[in-house]
Amino acid sequence: MPYGTTFFTRFMVQNYASIDIKGTWYDILKAYHDVNSLSIPLFYSFTWFIGEGVSIKFWDEEWLGTFKLAEVYPRLYALESMEDCKISDRLLKLNDHLSMAWSWRRPIRGGREKEELECLACLMQRVELIRAGWLELGS
Repeated sequence: MPYGTTFFTRFMVQNYASIDIKGTWYDILKAYHDVNSLSIPLFYSFTWFIGEGVSIKFWDEEWLGTFKLAEVYPRLYALESMEDCKISDRLLKLNDHLSMAWSWRRPIRGGREKEELECLACLMQRVELIRAGWLELGS
């Protein structure tokens, strides 16, 4: 999938690009567009640290910013068999490698479901589970 066409990118541009007031998201999108015009993938420059993820709801809390994954990936959320699952239920750290553990009501089909899963998997590549903690941005 070419850079700039991911579901997350489209979501951010669709929901925040028309904001004409100055603020945090305005500044983020301006920086995003400026850096993206230079063909530098700004979004992939960050890593999220979330502790062990045992107390944060994977779908229903804003642990990756100011959005809930349930709202960004509604088709996947509808397929989730355990809607109150924690981050530690879906992301497992084994031998310093992060694996995703899903529990769907049925297998993922093609189309929008597959696209959402690919985008979510890409987003999760930048997440790191650490022993104690707060949500931090790092590189």
